Amino acid sequence: METLGVEVEEGTLSLASRAVRRVCPSLSHTFVHLGEEDPFLRAEGTVRLDAEHDGVRLVAAIAVEVSIAATFPGSIPKVRILDTELARLYPHTENATGLLCLGVNGDLLLRLATATDPYEEFFNAIVRDNLFALEYYRRYRTMPFKDRSHYDRGVLEYYEDHFSTGSDKAALRLLQVAARDAPYKRGNRCPCGSGLRTKDCHGDKIDELRHMVPRKALIADLMHVADSLGMRGAVTAEETARIRLRRRRH
Repeated sequence: METLGVEVEEGTLSLASRAVRRVCPSLSHTFVHLGEEDPFLRAEGTVRLDAEHDGVRLVAAIAVEVSIAATFPGSIPKVRILDTELARLYPHTENATGLLCLGVNGDLLLRLATATDPYEEFFNAIVRDNLFALEYYRRYRTMPFKDRSHYDRGVLEYYEDHFSTGSDKAALRLLQVAARDAPYKRGNRCPCGSGLRTKDCHGDKIDELRHMVPRKALIADLMHVADSLGMRGAVTAEETARIRLRRRRH
């Protein structure tokens, strides 16, 4: 090892490798990648699915490749479906790469941050549920769960639920505050437009995201929400102006 940083990352990924074998032993082939880019653990194998929902039991074996960064659980692992025909069939995968869309960044990272065992939560809850949906769709050509809309609209729907607001514009404004790197004043009026102070309204929900979800992930979700509302240009311009103003003040 050339640097202490790489030694720490290799140690972290070695622990990750053992954790993966513990919670998902069928992923028997694990490789640690160290280099100029972010180091990560890649695990390959067949996940054996045996799960039931609404009286429908599915038993299947699905070949996957999972990439876990050294920053886990502060980052979401990538899951790629190795069966190219199955990947093309399922609407929640990227056709070109076979990457499975696991859900909304903020939702997944909150779940990982609050889990007693993040590896158990990821493989035996998040991945299992997604593979169940994939296999269900392969057999019946419909989704098994009450599903949010796909992509941009689905991200917006999640944040409407998270903030318990029926207003898409209010969800956008609240997420903007959560995604800022600068502190916000809890004594100010809440961005939702209720007229209450933020600390008496959505302050706890904003703080939950700010404390538990990396800002990079929140910004990505913010752009999806803005795209859903056709407001990316306005949101980008507003954030850019705020950054420039802050720099001038400093």
